Amino acid sequence: MSFFNKKWIWVLISVIMLGLAGGMVASAQTITPAPSDTVKPTWEVHWYIMKEPGVLGDEVGLETFPFNFNYDWGEGIVHKGYKDHIGFKAYCELYIPEGGEFHFKVGSNNGFSLLIDGEEALESWKLFVDEEVGYREAETYKFLSRGLHKLKLYYYEWGGGAKISFKFSVPNDTLFWTTTRVWQDLSSEIESLKTELKENGKTKN
Repeated sequence: MSFFNKKWIWVLISVIMLGLAGGMVASAQTITPAPSDTVKPTWEVHWYIMKEPGVLGDEVGLETFPFNFNYDWGEGIVHKGYKDHIGFKAYCELYIPEGGEFHFKVGSNNGFSLLIDGEEALESWKLFVDEEVGYREAETYKFLSRGLHKLKLYYYEWGGGAKISFKFSVPNDTLFWTTTRVWQDLSSEIESLKTELKENGKTKN
């Protein structure tokens, strides 16, 4: 009996801490997190050669980008010897600790498309197919509910200079990522406790 009491106490403590994590947003000025307390997702980037403008061909590489990035290759090599006719599909999972409006900005001098949870949020994919254009930026504000969200970023470089950037902005960047980490850690702990309780319940029966 003491075993189950101990587990339920931890569940109760975790629930209380989740409530406190939400309250962190309202008291941002009192929090000064260390750099180690912040965490950001990364992009999984799959590179492809281009058959024609806007059409991805065979995959030629895989690498990781930081969440916010700004790459300007100019007329130089973009990936594995390719200066032109190269593109990527990038994937990222973003955990939102509290729902709200978030700012997304993408910049490119060839085609790009940003999808949030499967819906196109920013797009300039076909423009370069019709006429040569220089570097341009597009931005939007999106409401995201609390929880996990899937981002996809497509990009291709057909000719000329190569540049691509992505930026995600919130009012208090450091606080947001600290709160995100708290939610992730506590959510994971609660799920583990639920699993253990369920398994122990089955064993007891």
